[in-house]
Amino acid sequence: MPLNRYQDPICISWDSNIFSYKSGTFKKLDKFTKIINGTQYTHSSSTSYADASFNYITWYADLKGYTALPEQLFGYGTFTLTPIKSGKSTKIYGHYVHAKTGLGISLAYKGAGFSISGASTYDEMETDITIKS
Repeated sequence: MPLNRYQDPICISWDSNIFSYKSGTFKKLDKFTKIINGTQYTHSSSTSYADASFNYITWYADLKGYTALPEQLFGYGTFTLTPIKSGKSTKIYGHYVHAKTGLGISLAYKGAGFSISGASTYDEMETDITIKS
């Protein structure tokens, strides 16, 4: 469990020559389980993202604070990419940043990579997957 529980940015990017975002398909859900009973609760859900362009989408994971005595934090974001060219192999990139301090952070996609602005102390994780359109 993270000590600081704010809104952590998540960004997914793709090759805009191979895929395009299908408008209106984004949804994010932030959940938690309680220490007391282990029951899952929805903390927040939305069909609005924080930022998007022709080759990325960004949203914030809203981490539940201490008032509910959470034992586990989890969630997801979903959206649909439509193939522009079929049969092409390409990578989808994911980037997650967690703030260790109360200062805000944000992600921005810059062509070939990501930039982070805001808090100077943060953890981050990246991943990628190769898929065929």
